Amino acid sequence: MNAYRFTRFLTLLLLFLFALVTLEAAAYAQERRGESVVLVPLTFADDQWSAGEVQILPCAAPSKFLRGTETDPLVRLLGQEQVIAQRHIRNPRFILVEDPKEEPPLLSKVSFVFRFPLIKGAEIFEFWYDPQGQKAPSVVVDLREAIKTYWDKGGPKQKASCQQEYVPDQLKR
Repeated sequence: MNAYRFTRFLTLLLLFLFALVTLEAAAYAQERRGESVVLVPLTFADDQWSAGEVQILPCAAPSKFLRGTETDPLVRLLGQEQVIAQRHIRNPRFILVEDPKEEPPLLSKVSFVFRFPLIKGAEIFEFWYDPQGQKAPSVVVDLREAIKTYWDKGGPKQKASCQQEYVPDQLKR
């Protein structure tokens, strides 16, 4: 009889913990639902940086940035000609080698999408590859048209694939 009670207790405890984790995840998703993320595709090729078409999605921005040092590339957001936010990121052209005998060469071509939260007042995105050696940014992107398009489409109320909750096939009915 004691084994039955113990098994039942464990089953109820596991169900309670599962429900708690599920509710916590749902609360976290609900909390971040009003956020928006800006996607800026950046490419380096032929010794030149360029930006692709900016997109803004009604999804939560990434929680972590790969921080760089003072000599690494700088990303800056401007609004009304003032710096709103800036951050050094790790050099996207750098190759990580596990046991380098000598420093590896930088990539001659690289493409990536820089993601950041939509910040009120942001109008201009700047990417400085060599912030200490440059007098002007490598890439300047005007965000105003993308922001206008985002709000014209409904802002955070529009549907996006990132809003879909992932449900493993085993849990689908």
